[in-house]
This record gives sequence, structure tokens and C-alpha cells, in this order.
Amino acid sequence: MATVVVAAALLGTVWTAPAWAITASAPTISGRGGDLGPLTMSCTVGAGGDRVLVVGVTWKLASGATADVSSITYGGTALNRIAGACPGATRDGTALYYLDMASDSSGTTANIIVTMTTPTGSGMNVGAMTLSGAKQGGPTTSSKNNSGGTSVTTISLSPAMNLQGGMAVVDVVSNSSTAYSTLTPPTGSADWISPSGSYNHRGAGTFRVLGADNANYLDTWTAGTSARMSLSAAAWESVAPLIRSVTSTTRNTSPVCRNCVVS
Repeated sequence: MATVVVAAALLGTVWTAPAWAITASAPTISGRGGDLGPLTMSCTVGAGGDRVLVVGVTWKLASGATADVSSITYGGTALNRIAGACPGATRDGTALYYLDMASDSSGTTANIIVTMTTPTGSGMNVGAMTLSGAKQGGPTTSSKNNSGGTSVTTISLSPAMNLQGGMAVVDVVSNSSTAYSTLTPPTGSADWISPSGSYNHRGAGTFRVLGADNANYLDTWTAGTSARMSLSAAAWESVAPLIRSVTSTTRNTSPVCRNCVVS
């Protein structure tokens, strides 16, 4: 992320001009129960600048089965895989994919098609949202975690992510309980949560922009029911620079941006 450091012109002045530029569309969600056969859902990527389509998938496996996302396409174009947490026959998994959409003065509507490596499973959920104002070329950082065969009520990223303020985090989490557990994100409420009673597990996802640096971002989710859990997350930089303010220690009569540094 480009960081502009501005030296104040007057002693003791602190410049505050954050540029949190990334926004997200309302999510599109779908799912299926009974198996992990291909899932198709219509999704509109609205007009905007520096857009990124992000798709999160959660699934629950049949006992002893293994499965992963094989591919995701949007209008026939393949998305790029970011992070997936599905180590073997652990009954649940998550994955994140993205597609750079650049800038467009008009929106695009097409089908998202999610294909798994095997249809042997008991349900899957899919959530998609569009970021605007995000740097193209993929997320700066990503992380994942899966509880394996252990039932838990909380799950965090492993390893933690080192993030700067202004970065946008998108995550997706699953809980394999058929009790359709509540899923609570680190802050606020989830942007999407799969319906209960439909897909034999619970999936959810969020979008958030960090207001401050966090060198140990864990993205901890809490579930209302102990079960196997999986979590994947990724963070994008903004195309707008993050302006960091500093306090001048000496009187400076030169122009305000005399000491501007871009790194």
C-alpha cells in the first residue's frame, strides 16, 4: 500500500486524512443440500472502478469423504484461488476465489459456476461480493485454518495476518453442526449467513475495512455449537494511498509537502 507521510508546517500540528477507499456490494448467496454437485447462481457485478469479484465457498462432506473446490467461473472466465482450508476427510471446508474486473461504466450479469472435485457430500454454500477501489492482481495476504477432526466453538487464522489500516478483509467460515449454529465474526455482524435447515451445515462471510494497523490479525469467529470448523480470509490494498500523519517537532516554514515520502 502506498503510504504518504506528511510533515506538518506548524509545530504540533497533526494531519489526519485517511483514505479508506474500498467498498463492497451486497452479497449474492446460494447453496444446495444433499451433495456437492455443480452449483450455478446469477451474480451482477455493478459499475465502478478497480473492481474485484470475490467468491467464498463452504461445504460439508459425507463421513470419510474428501473434497475440494475444483474450479469457479464467472461468465465462463476462471477465477483465481486464494486460500482453502480442507485438509482431508474433516467433514468441512472453506475456499476463497477472486477475479479482477477492472473498471467499467456499466455492470455485468453472468452465472457463477462452482465445481467440486467430487459430488460426494451433504451440502455447500456460496457467497459472492464485489469490491470497488481495490488493487488489481490479487490480495496482499491470505491465511486459513481448519479444526480437522476436533470440534471447537472458536476458530482463528493460522498464521495471523500482518495488515495495515485501510486494507479490506474478506473471509468465509463454516461450522459442520446440523444444529445450524450461530456464527459471530470478530466485530459487527456477518454480511451473509446461510439459511438453517437447508445445507446440513452453516456457512457465513464478512467484509470489513481496518481502521488501524494490526500486525497480528486473527479474524476469530465464535460458534454457538461446538463442531468442526474451517476459516479462510484474504486482504486487499486500496488503490488510494493511505495518508499517515506525523507531528512536527520543529517549526517548518517550508511548503506542507516538503517532506512527503511515498513508500
